[in-house]
Amino acid sequence: MNEQDTAKPANSNEFINVNVTFGIRADDLIPDEMTKLLGIQPSHSFARGDEYVGHINLTEKGVRTREHGVWQVRSEEVVKSDDLQDHVDYLIDLLKGKQAEVKTLLADPDYYLDIRFWVEWPGYIHSFGIRSESISFLTSFCRDFNFSVIGAPDEDE
Repeated sequence: MNEQDTAKPANSNEFINVNVTFGIRADDLIPDEMTKLLGIQPSHSFARGDEYVGHINLTEKGVRTREHGVWQVRSEEVVKSDDLQDHVDYLIDLLKGKQAEVKTLLADPDYYLDIRFWVEWPGYIHSFGIRSESISFLTSFCRDFNFSVIGAPDEDE
């Protein structure tokens, strides 16, 4: 990087949070059935009707009921890297050989499958990349890619 560059490379170890999630959502999703179908332990899952404590308005928390089922595999608990590609590679390794199972889910309009990329850092400008062959592979595992890219001003900016 030359002195003119204002972007920091993805491997600068200055990121607050980097992760990738493969998720399945449906009204009638039963997490244990997804786990059995895919042969992968989820990082996070719940069924429709499960209760949880969450915000009922901006200032108060209370018991709420899940409106649909969710099954997710998240990289953040396993991959200890600020390189987004490392998180993508982890997800690809988990999903290899699961194309037929996922294709069945994608064919059912009641199931929504997505891959979420989360990149959060303390400054305004950073850069990150994902290899094109990784994106190409992952396109057969989801209806959508969702990106959360969050930056905040540095203290001295």
